[in-house]
Parts: sequence; C-alpha cells; structure tokens
Amino acid sequence: MAQGLIVGFVTCAIFVLLPLLPVRRTPPLLALRAAFETTANPDRRRDPALWAAWALLVAALIAFPWVQSRNLRLGLGFSAALFVAFGLLALTAWGLMTAARKFFPRRWPFEWRQGVGNLYRPNNRTLLLVFSLGLSTFLLLGMYLTKDVLLRQFSAQGDAKSQPNLIFFDIQPDQKQPIADAVRAHGMEVVDTAAAVTMRLTSIDGKSAESLAEDKNAARSSDGNERNSGRWRLRHEYRSTYRDHLTGTETLVEGKFRERVGPEANGVDAAHATPISVEEDMAKELGLHLGTPIVWDVQGMPIYTTVGSVRKVDWSRFQSNFFVVFPAGVLEEAPAFNILVTRTPDPGASARLQADVVQRFPGVSAIDLRLVVETVQGIVDKATTAVRFLSIFTVGTGLLVLAAAIFTGRYERVKEGVLLRTLGASRRTIFRVLIVEYLALGTLAALTGIVLAAVGNWVLAVFFFKLPWVPSPGAMAITWAAVTALTVGIGLFASRGVCDHPPLEILRGEE
Repeated sequence: MAQGLIVGFVTCAIFVLLPLLPVRRTPPLLALRAAFETTANPDRRRDPALWAAWALLVAALIAFPWVQSRNLRLGLGFSAALFVAFGLLALTAWGLMTAARKFFPRRWPFEWRQGVGNLYRPNNRTLLLVFSLGLSTFLLLGMYLTKDVLLRQFSAQGDAKSQPNLIFFDIQPDQKQPIADAVRAHGMEVVDTAAAVTMRLTSIDGKSAESLAEDKNAARSSDGNERNSGRWRLRHEYRSTYRDHLTGTETLVEGKFRERVGPEANGVDAAHATPISVEEDMAKELGLHLGTPIVWDVQGMPIYTTVGSVRKVDWSRFQSNFFVVFPAGVLEEAPAFNILVTRTPDPGASARLQADVVQRFPGVSAIDLRLVVETVQGIVDKATTAVRFLSIFTVGTGLLVLAAAIFTGRYERVKEGVLLRTLGASRRTIFRVLIVEYLALGTLAALTGIVLAAVGNWVLAVFFFKLPWVPSPGAMAITWAAVTALTVGIGLFASRGVCDHPPLEILRGEE
C-alpha cells in the first residue's frame, strides 16, 4: 500500500509539473490583459526546470519497471518497448493527419470530408486520442492474449482427468510383463513403460567433465546461478533410457532419431560411437551440437556416444521423460530398473492395485500422484481465477481511459457543432460528421494497438514464459470491432448536447 501511494504521488507530481512550471515565467500583465494581449507565452525550450521535469519523467519510466522486475535488463527492455510503442502510436497519429490532409478524395460527401478534415484541424485531439485509444487497446488485448497463453498452459498441465497418477518403479526386467498384466487385470491402461540406466558424464568433446565443471568461465551463467550455468549437469547422475521410438511428450528439434543400432555403433570405443538423442535445454547449457562426442560411465564401463539428435520434452506431463535417450541395441545388458506409469480412476482402485502388486513383488515401489495432480489442479484453478480477474480489471480501467480521452475534446465539439449550425448544417449532418471522425480515429488506433499487443504477447510467450505462441485472429478481430464501436459510441455520448447551445453563446465566448 505504501509503495502504491508513493508511486501514485510521484506520478501525479511529475505530470503536474509539466503545465505548472511555465507559469513561473508568465508576466502578470499577460494574464490581466489576456483578452487583448497578443504576446505569446515565454519560450519553454529555454526553461531548464521544464527540461528537468521531462528528464525526471523519462527516469521514472525507466526506474519503475526496473524496481518492479528487480532485473536491470528486463527493466530496460520493458522501458525500451514502452518508448517504441509510444513512438509508433505518435507516428500513426501523424500519418493519419498527413494522409487525411493530402490523400482524401475531394469528391466524397460533405460529412466524410468534414469528419476526416477534423483530424487535422487546428486544436484537434487526434494525437491525444490515437495515443490513448491505441495504448488502451494495446493493454487490453495484450492482457487478454497473455491470459490466453497462460490459461492454455495451465489447462494442459492441470487436466486431472487425463493425467497419469500412479507410478511403479524399481521393477526388475523379469517383473515387467507380470506387473503390466496385473495393471490390465484391474481394468487400467499401461500409459508408459521405460527402462532406466544410471550413468555419469565422463567427457565432452575430449574434455573431462570434472575439468569443465571447474572452469569458472564455462560454469557460471550471467545471473550467477549454478543450475542455469550447466555445472550441475556435468556432475549430475543421469538415469537414461533406451528405446526405438519417440513418445508423446517429445518433439524432434534437430537431427535424426536413431531407432536401433547394431555392432557398428555399440559404443565400445570411439570408432563405434552410438548416436544418442539429448534434451534441448541440456544441449544448450552444455554446448552440445550434432556430432559432439560424449563418453559416459555406465557402472564403471565407458560408453562412447555422439549427439545424433536433439529433442524438446514436455516436462509438465506426468510421464517417464529423460534427458538422454539411447537407441535400442546398446544398453539392454546394462544394470537397469524399469518404470511403469498408469492412471487409476479413484483412490480405492489405486489402493487395490498397489496392494496386489506389492504383495506379489515386494521389491517394487509405488508413488501415488493423485494428491500431486489434485494439488496442481487446485493451483491452476486459483491461478485461472486470478488471471481472469486481472483481465476484467484491466478492461474496466481501459474503458475509463478511453472515455476520459474522448471527453477532453468535448468543448471543441460544441464549438464545431455551433459553427456548423450557424452555416446551416442540420443536427443529423453534425452527428454524421462526428461518426466519421470517431470511426477513423477508432479504426487506426485499434489496428495500431492490436499490432503492438500481438508483438508484445509473442515476446512474452516465447522469451519470458518459454511457451509456444499461438495467434488469436478471432480475439484481434473482436477487439478491433469493439474498440471502434466503443470509440464511436462514447464519442457520440460525450458529444451529446453539442447542438443545444445557442450560436451566440459560443461566438461571444470566442470574443
């Protein structure tokens, strides 16, 4: 609360300084003779205090995201993106005014010519409205698209009805088939089975894993986190598997997955190196590429391998996922234990299956993931509610900003309406002119905001959340139509009564 109050006060103070500082240099006589004095206000470009206020505003826009993210690079990146968005919105407004002045057909009906002409008339609000409408659209659609990305990921991770929830491990090779038969006898499906072989890294590209781990330059990431540096992977005890296929949680990124090898690639020496498949993040952190030689220690026996392919693994799914996958024909004789994954419909069925398996095979262990899955589902439900609430709150705030931006030009609309009435225009003509003007403003501002929101959402999804980005053309089309309709509707609502003022009242006000 204190932080919010401080930020709000500083924000108001900075923006209040911008119009108030020039008052210091305004002669009193200029204010007293405002109706007759034609002398312009003092040159603001020579006021150092005003420049200081602008510098303070820019510094605040840089410092606030830095403090919130607690990461200088993220803060500067956010500020840079914000300034780029501001620049694009201002450029759009300038382009709209220039195009309306130079390229609009002169033979179109009067309402269209007058409405588009209002975009570049003196004292117009085109820059302010395009800026406000575009920024509001950017925030609203950006929040919605971000919510969509997160909820899509939450739904994939938290679908308790389809997730496996029971794992048997420490299964010996001769127990694999009897346990699978027992699972099926209880009316359940064997979701996945895999053999796990324990091994350690010995060397990568001729350099020992220990020397690579001790290399400070290679073992330290930019944030100083050892886990992000790759050092832990060099000292990690891997449990790898062997099979002749990819599973549903794996996607081939690079290379060719080798299903089976013969004596020509059994890994007994460097000349018979086995092509293996490594996980994508592991390859990045250890600097592995296709063809990189790797030596493993499997229960004291060296196994020579090369990187044959790179896989992307969906770790969010409860299945037997591995960093390293060997082809069939190499590790079958190595000491290993097996894993079996299944899904039980209810706690009673899970208990009966576990009791049956453990009674017949006392050395087999079981992990019931039902509680884990239910906990994940509960977290997902709460996160979904929070994200939806924030999106609704942002929509409400954006509508207020939209209305405030349009209401700022109400007085100019009243003057225009009076002058057009004086020249003989009807009420219907005046409202058509307003519709054309707000339609042009809303369309261009909405399109600019939609482009910015799509780009920003792509950056967030790919580089920050590390999630796949899927475009939402339906949401973008609805946003364009909604923002344009709201702009016209709120504009007409704010302009109500523009034809109710007597012309003499406005004309005398001009005097």
